[in-house]
Amino acid sequence: MLVGLATSEPRVTPITAAHGAKAVHFAHVARPVLEVFITAGCPVCRRAQRALGACEQVNALVDIVYRNIGGDMSNLPEGVVGGPTLVFRSRVVGLGTPDCGALAAQLRALLAGANETGKLP
Repeated sequence: MLVGLATSEPRVTPITAAHGAKAVHFAHVARPVLEVFITAGCPVCRRAQRALGACEQVNALVDIVYRNIGGDMSNLPEGVVGGPTLVFRSRVVGLGTPDCGALAAQLRALLAGANETGKLP
């Protein structure tokens, strides 16, 4: 992982899986992304950013992308009414400053659901 490199692309992680007696190498797969919609000058947004930055459980599961709402709220995803709003796979998973353990558990459950069914929950 590169630290301090600013990029708009998600970090890509190589994965391998055992298939019978052979190891099969899959193409690089982007990590899941948690989008956090924030507004400039919002103290709760800053607190949420600090909390998410310190939450190793969440950071181990997803990449976090912060999106500045700005003044135009007309093109926001469904359910985003202000900042901070946490969105995972087009689903609002939190508002305000998240509880690290609860958010990690929720993300694990959503990721497990996708893994078991082969489809996104």
